[in-house]
Amino acid sequence: MTDCEQLYGVSSYPTNDSSAKVVAVEGHEVALDATVCFPGGSGQIPDRSIMSWNDRQNEGKVIAMDKRDEADWHTLDCLPPPLTTEVASQRLKKCVLSK
Repeated sequence: MTDCEQLYGVSSYPTNDSSAKVVAVEGHEVALDATVCFPGGSGQIPDRSIMSWNDRQNEGKVIAMDKRDEADWHTLDCLPPPLTTEVASQRLKKCVLSK
């Protein structure tokens, strides 16, 4: 599997939208070749997003993320797209808790 281009770590990448290709599928999880979504860690919560494919005919919510095997895995609330499918992702805004 190839490494995922982590667009969330690039300060010059100001968008919440990205397109990518599915490089691996396991159950309801997909790994992409690029993502704007932070998988969480170091006390920070993971990003949430909506992923669509087939010209937006199919859509699923990313309900969890996990970093493993040099990839950022996106867990969908539906059956995932097949391997090599082009997808569009829209990162949703994080909720910020205040004291």
